[in-house]
Amino acid sequence: MISLLSRTLLLPSAAAAAAAAPVRVVLRSVAGEARSALAAAGSCASLLARCKHTQTPLRSQSIAYAAVPSAERALYVPPPRGSISEPAAFLKAIGRNSESVAAKFKDWDHLFTATSKELETLGIKTQMRKYILGWREWYKRGVEPKAIELPKRQKKYLKRQAEVKRARLQKLGLI
Repeated sequence: MISLLSRTLLLPSAAAAAAAAPVRVVLRSVAGEARSALAAAGSCASLLARCKHTQTPLRSQSIAYAAVPSAERALYVPPPRGSISEPAAFLKAIGRNSESVAAKFKDWDHLFTATSKELETLGIKTQMRKYILGWREWYKRGVEPKAIELPKRQKKYLKRQAEVKRARLQKLGLI
């Protein structure tokens, strides 16, 4: 069975050839090289060796986080990385004026173990709380924090006001 995002092929492996049981291999690629490598592959080992570009490398941090049981993930505190070693540095890196609430966190462990309710009792507003919790989760999975600015929207009445002004100027022949 072949789809656009993943290909599933049934290939006999050396060990399974005697038992005539096919081995299922899933690749995440639509590149022509992967297709030609699959056609030329005789065993699963050579298939994986030829299609290394289809495997996405996992970061060691995300592997460590994935090894933690799901019940304990809320209590998992990642070690500081790079220039981010304290809550103020983390909050400054994620942007959106999050560093204004840095004084409310006691230490690194408190930043990564505080629940949403605890952040609410600290006086952090809902939108910022969600943003901090989201980036906290991404950091646990190995993603380096960066500021994601919100696009500034123009108010509807300002758009309408500009349209009316433009129409008046066109009517007067000034545009």
